[in-house]
Amino acid sequence: MVFLSRIILFLILLCPLLLYSQSKKATAVRITQPPKIDGVADEIWQKAIPFSDFIQYDPWNGAAASQKTEVKILYDDKAIYVFGTMFDTAPDSILMQLGNRDETPNADYFSIKFDTYNNQQDAYVFTVYSSGVQSDYRYNDYNFNAVWESRTMVNNTGWMVEIRIPYSAIRFPAKEVQDWRIQTERNIRRTRETDNWSPEVKEAENTLVYWGYLEGLEKIEPPIRLSVTPYLSGGIEHYPYNLPGMSNVSKLYGGGLDLKYGINESYTLDMTLLPDFSQVQSDDKVKNLSAFETVYEEQRPFFKEAVDLFSKGNLFYSRRIGREPDGFSSVQNSLDSGEVILKNPNTTKLVNCFKVSGRGKNGLATGVFNAFTADTWAVSENSTGQKRRILTQPAADYTVIVLDQALRNNSSVFFTNSSFIRNNPNYSSNVSAAGLTLGDKSNSYRLTMSGGYSTFYYTKKNDTLSAPYENGFKTGFSLSKINGKLQWGVSQSVMDDKFNANDVGLTLYNDYIIHSAWISYIQSDPVGVFKNFELSSIFQNSFNYHLLDISGNAFNLNAHGTLKNYLSLWTGFSVPVTQEKDFYEPRMFGRFYLRDPYYGGYLGFSSDYRKPFALDGQTNVYITPNNRQIMSYSLSPLIRINNHFIFRHNVAYELSRKDVGFAGFGPVNEIIFGTRNIDTWSQTFSGTYVFINDLSLTLRARHYWSNGKYSDYNILNSDGSLSTDAYSNDVNGDFNYTSFNIDLVFSWQFSPGSILNVVWKYELLHEGDVLPDSYFNHMGEAFEPPARNVVSVKFLYYLDYLMLKRGK
Repeated sequence: MVFLSRIILFLILLCPLLLYSQSKKATAVRITQPPKIDGVADEIWQKAIPFSDFIQYDPWNGAAASQKTEVKILYDDKAIYVFGTMFDTAPDSILMQLGNRDETPNADYFSIKFDTYNNQQDAYVFTVYSSGVQSDYRYNDYNFNAVWESRTMVNNTGWMVEIRIPYSAIRFPAKEVQDWRIQTERNIRRTRETDNWSPEVKEAENTLVYWGYLEGLEKIEPPIRLSVTPYLSGGIEHYPYNLPGMSNVSKLYGGGLDLKYGINESYTLDMTLLPDFSQVQSDDKVKNLSAFETVYEEQRPFFKEAVDLFSKGNLFYSRRIGREPDGFSSVQNSLDSGEVILKNPNTTKLVNCFKVSGRGKNGLATGVFNAFTADTWAVSENSTGQKRRILTQPAADYTVIVLDQALRNNSSVFFTNSSFIRNNPNYSSNVSAAGLTLGDKSNSYRLTMSGGYSTFYYTKKNDTLSAPYENGFKTGFSLSKINGKLQWGVSQSVMDDKFNANDVGLTLYNDYIIHSAWISYIQSDPVGVFKNFELSSIFQNSFNYHLLDISGNAFNLNAHGTLKNYLSLWTGFSVPVTQEKDFYEPRMFGRFYLRDPYYGGYLGFSSDYRKPFALDGQTNVYITPNNRQIMSYSLSPLIRINNHFIFRHNVAYELSRKDVGFAGFGPVNEIIFGTRNIDTWSQTFSGTYVFINDLSLTLRARHYWSNGKYSDYNILNSDGSLSTDAYSNDVNGDFNYTSFNIDLVFSWQFSPGSILNVVWKYELLHEGDVLPDSYFNHMGEAFEPPARNVVSVKFLYYLDYLMLKRGK
């Protein structure tokens, strides 16, 4: 009996390993007559070969699914068809919130995933929620959008989904027999259970290696992939200039198109001509006191989709293109006596842009990106009516070229080059980067190595340089364990003081050597009161590169987990090991500030998002031995009124006491630091009412207020300390910064890929040095400065070559 019990125990422990080691197989059946996409399993689906036997991914990884799921796949010469039946013993409890495309409503969902090149590095994912909402992405491009069809149906046994994915929506190799990997996923929202057909290891960084195979897909040809989306837009803008001869109201109109063309089965050309981004979401403007520029999220659709390849080497930051002109803020100071500004565009004029990207059947991905911006001019007028143009941004050409070769065992090697050329007697730049990633066969370890080289070509005399060019470099190395409960890694990154990729990319800071070591423990399955949790710690050691001087050491410990009642918690603390030498805050090369070390931590929570009411919150507290303080608090309630209406309100407050930072330069280049108290409030309200799927009204309003009061000014000494004597010259660094935005959007996707948008945008931005004595007094004054109002209508119509051909 003892021997038999040991055998049974061994088989129980071995069973999950056998599940992960054996690849499942599904079969696609060819048909000649396509099914009607209506969510009903008509007679044609009886020809399909069903597959089921789903396994839990979450919460009990490897356990049998609590509800049965059955999937069927058919295909013809034009598309692949999927029918999923999600059986449910409590169909009246299926969550079915409505939403817009690519949102994540509070609803059950079904996903079909295809790794069409079987390289285990990228895949297409098509998701349909029980309410009918569609979502799609690629593993390497979460902004991927395709045009495909789906319908759902709910009955007394569960819910069903029928999907048609045209071959024009995906890429696959041109060969007789396809060799695709496949995964299907089901989520039961009310129990937070996720089931996969082919079992995956939760702790693995790359789960594509566990997918099954799709057989029977033969003699299909990549179609001609050609689509055009022309647009027309119009609107009016109001801003109270209140100047003689200058209207406060201006008309807006435009037209252009986006084009997608499949050069072959692997590569696609994306082009935009005369783009119009006036309707994108407003940026969340902030008061920036740091030595680094503010980084805003990309909101423009063309620059969000299919740009994953161009991120290799970190040489591409799309917000550089069409950014605020360099001379925008200096126009006022360049005016002659009696002149007024008639026009001063706050974005650089983008003429056209294209990108070509794709991965061939041999695993080589190639990407070419190019954008051209024209000269941007401000216009002024003097008292006699004579107008003058002022160049605020010269014309420029931006180019990025990428080669990325996929290797075995999830390995790859890449090369990236970016170039910036402009028609102005100043400089152009060229930056290159290369990297190698090596993984082992077991998908457990990864080694990465990378490097970069930048060159600036100066086209006018620069007395500070010994040559008409300037070179810089960067290197990086890491070794990590990426699978299993216990994971770890070590890394080193180096960047000299001359490396700069800021013309096309983003280099916030340079001149450093950073060593890091981290370790984490991941508990994916429920234990005790926890559904899952993770513990991690990291130690980081930093040097200034050109001085080889330690700039700081810090230790961080972090933890996050979810309880069985789906309350998520996270916390952590940070301990500096040595005093920090800040080489960036003085804003002068070679100088540093001895910053007081901050000790502190954070604590946050998020309640169960399945409920009609959910609440997120976090607090951060950091204090120095000299009682300098940085504290922040935030609360964000989310309320679902019904399946149509949802809104969220986020409130955040941050205070800094006795904060010390750069305040300016003195008359003989003294570096002046100031001691200041800063208070920052922000409130964001967002709400959406969905009439039916893809027909909605969305409101987003944000108010941001930051004010700072300086008490002392001191000169920074050469040893990094501050002078004991107060700076005597007159300095006023006090600030009162207000930003308020409203985005009201009526959106109707009346046909796949075709959209009608009506948008109202309200923007107020003001900064002064007079501080209100309370938040409520500030609110009374906040709307006094002039504001910009824009109402616009934009109509986009999607035209696909194959659709037009069938229509003809």
